[in-house]
Amino acid sequence: MKRLLVGCVGVLVAALTSAGLMTSPVAAGPSASTIVDTLGTATPATHFSVFGSAGLRVSPSELWGPRFTFSQPTVITEIGGFFNNCRAIDVYVPNCPVTSPFFVRIVRASPSGVPDPSPSAVVGTFNLSHDNDPVVVSYESVSPNLLLDAGTYFALFGSQSGEGGQGLMTATIPFTYLSGVTPMGFVNLIQGSSRVSPGEPAALRILGQIPTGSDLLSRLLSDVKYLGPGDSLANKVRDAQASLKTNDVPGTCSILGAFVKEVKAQSGKKIPSDTASALIDNATRIKTVVGC
Repeated sequence: MKRLLVGCVGVLVAALTSAGLMTSPVAAGPSASTIVDTLGTATPATHFSVFGSAGLRVSPSELWGPRFTFSQPTVITEIGGFFNNCRAIDVYVPNCPVTSPFFVRIVRASPSGVPDPSPSAVVGTFNLSHDNDPVVVSYESVSPNLLLDAGTYFALFGSQSGEGGQGLMTATIPFTYLSGVTPMGFVNLIQGSSRVSPGEPAALRILGQIPTGSDLLSRLLSDVKYLGPGDSLANKVRDAQASLKTNDVPGTCSILGAFVKEVKAQSGKKIPSDTASALIDNATRIKTVVGC
């Protein structure tokens, strides 16, 4: 594992963990909003100096980030962490002619539990916010509003080609700081390999929420506008919304079943096959959430 060390900061991780100065990720539950949080005593408003800080290297060739697992469909509302977008500090002088935003890539876990490096396992890639200050380590984040099915995933951070920086682990300015620990995945893009570490310190946060059936039906309605024969699919979704609003779960399930049947009938005709497959998956997900 590569680390970028800026300044001379000595860290004894095991001792601080046993002393209770490190935090652990908060597991997602039915009403949980925090999926991973290792910020500890820092808040998103905190700004650390790059001088006297240390952390995990962020590079274009190796992606890394936390592992998380959902037992039910969940919307990722925020992904972020403390980052500095300067690839090197040479004798207290920033050496970073270009400082593009870092990105985070959501990938599925492979059957062996490591990040799946194949392109088909990528769920989405998003650029983080960016302060463009080479001597500040700040909280950089994105709000993807990404709906994920139950399963295990990794949020992997990386930098644009030719650039780099660090993800914060420790700092001394404006106060002595040590991040929490979370299970991490690593993907070497050059070798096409991946691995998992049971625990690495890094200041990261992932927030989410459990969507309701109404939330998912609203998403589905926006997906089916102008699709299929006339307004038939959109009207079925509206009927499902009205049925669910009165707590008529059997009625809602029946309407969703009719929706799936119609989409299958129009797949490859008035609805492209890949779009039809996605709509069927979404309707099936909604049926699971409402209790069909």
